[in-house]
Amino acid sequence: EIGYNAFSGCEKLQNTSLPEGLVRLESDTFKRCSSLTEVTLPSSLTFIGEWAFEKCEALCKINIPDSVEIISDFAFLECTKLSRIEIPSSVKAIGISAFRRCSNLSEVIIASGATFIKDGAFAECDDLTSVSIPNSVKSIGEGAFYGCDGLTSVTIPNSVTSIGEQAFWSCSGLTSV
Repeated sequence: EIGYNAFSGCEKLQNTSLPEGLVRLESDTFKRCSSLTEVTLPSSLTFIGEWAFEKCEALCKINIPDSVEIISDFAFLECTKLSRIEIPSSVKAIGISAFRRCSNLSEVIIASGATFIKDGAFAECDDLTSVSIPNSVKSIGEGAFYGCDGLTSVTIPNSVTSIGEQAFWSCSGLTSV
């Protein structure tokens, strides 16, 4: 485990490779590491804590290993250089505002396995153009894709039984559902 705020605010840290055997990244681990561009996560990791990478504004590459089960609330909030994210099938829930305001995020791949896309998970991701929601998803939270101006199409499977208020509100480019 890497504890709360362990490297928070290390503004000159540019990249890191975390060791195998690491299971948990607690809250705020790399919060506001504004020069951090790349992180290599170990295949043993199961938990990414709240605000773990918040405002890592230079972060452009991170691979979430197949072992991760939880992406906590606000985990990647305002990682403005992040352009692509692949959510593995091991992840059961994408936390509240987990990728909110990742303004350069243009590609999101959600593997079958996730059951909940929580409130604001991808809100205000301006460059996001399309998203395909897998059959495993049962619920799309309030404002999950709010303000994704570039979003032009979304595929919602029959497995979804609940779509929260304003889930796709202000997606001004949306032409196909």
